[in-house]
Amino acid sequence: MKTVLIPEENAKDLVEISDTIKKGLEIIPVTRMDEVLAHALVRKPEPIVWDEENAKLATPAADGDEEGSGLTAH
Repeated sequence: MKTVLIPEENAKDLVEISDTIKKGLEIIPVTRMDEVLAHALVRKPEPIVWDEENAKLATPAADGDEEGSGLTAH
């Protein structure tokens, strides 16, 4: 482990942790989830655009299930 994300409000407590423990770590204080994701993910997620009509046409009905394969868009 080389990078540690901590809540911004806990950054003040870093002085209580031994330098030998912190050595070699990149400690990043964050305040919002989008900051966490920016540091944690290798690429930015792309939104999925769901087209209900095309999904129904592309998915054949299974065993008489008139609604398709049972997939549900949320």
